[in-house]
Amino acid sequence: DVWGVGYFVSPSAYLRSLTEHWNGTDWSIVPAPTQDVGHNALYTVSAVATDDVWAFGDYRNSNYNLFALALHWDGSSWITATIPSPGAGVTSIKGSVALAADDIWVVGAYLSGTVKPLTEHWDGSTWTVVSAAITGTNPILVGITAFAPDDVWAVGETCGFANCPGGRQVLIEHWDGSVWSISPSQDPGTPVSYLQGVSGTGPNDIWAAGATCPDTACSQEQTLTEHWNGSNWTIVPSPSPGSFDTWVGPIVAVAPNDVWATGSASNDGTNYFNPMLHWDGSSWTN
Repeated sequence: DVWGVGYFVSPSAYLRSLTEHWNGTDWSIVPAPTQDVGHNALYTVSAVATDDVWAFGDYRNSNYNLFALALHWDGSSWITATIPSPGAGVTSIKGSVALAADDIWVVGAYLSGTVKPLTEHWDGSTWTVVSAAITGTNPILVGITAFAPDDVWAVGETCGFANCPGGRQVLIEHWDGSVWSISPSQDPGTPVSYLQGVSGTGPNDIWAAGATCPDTACSQEQTLTEHWNGSNWTIVPSPSPGSFDTWVGPIVAVAPNDVWATGSASNDGTNYFNPMLHWDGSSWTN
């Protein structure tokens, strides 16, 4: 009972939500509804039970405005759910995590004068926008993980969704049950650094993954992994298999000595492959 989500290009050239299900033997495409008339895309999925699965992303209307998209699986079909879009024409959900049927978080970004980080919470009956901490310019959140109702982590970057002449920097936020606050991360000291995924085995063993670049144009990306030991974030050296560029984002921690991260890499800037990095408890290897 596994779900995967994304999008495909329809014959009419519009993006459409894609959901696929694994039943233990085969993957099958499960039809998903289309919201409005424009593009629909899903970026994240979280499951509470066989009949309680959520998928999130964004959709565009006829005016090409961008809104938050939420779909709910009730055990038999996907149904479009109502979720706030606080942005003035731009709201997107990029990450999600489910602690319980009445405790689900999503993160992303929205436009309100400037780009702001988006966090929304499901209490079992209603989705509510919860104010995230704001730092830097145009901060966005992309990845999220949770260990308890008062221990939720979200990662992303500042100066996202925009031209960033001064560069982009890592953003890590923590929810303590009452407020979101900035968690100081270690700065790699490069013009560009960002995080796209976060996962952990417990409150004192959390990993975040992304990339760092030697210039603001973000050429020759190199992998960036940071670890939280319960007190501090530290940068842990990780390989970059692509000689041209490599980034990682999707990450999953199975055990303290068994963590996996993947992303995209290239040796020539034209042909790309998916790197697979593994943490064995002492070092990252490709």
